[in-house]
Amino acid sequence: MAASRIDAAWEVLHTVPDPEVPAVSVCDLGIVRDVIEHDDGLEVVLTPTYSGCPATEAIEHDVLAAIERAGLGPARATLR
Repeated sequence: MAASRIDAAWEVLHTVPDPEVPAVSVCDLGIVRDVIEHDDGLEVVLTPTYSGCPATEAIEHDVLAAIERAGLGPARATLR
């Protein structure tokens, strides 16, 4: 049975390194909180490790780029 689009997205997101601590993924750090499928694409819910985190923009870019490269787009990120 083929993996769902959400399962595939989680698999990809586990490979996205944190830009400040590249030895761990953004999932390992708990930054990726959820992946939600909508009619118009995926929504990746991100929660930075702290408010004002300087890497938030880079994380959002890296997450969306990884989803696109995997052919799972379109996708958008929501910060909560």
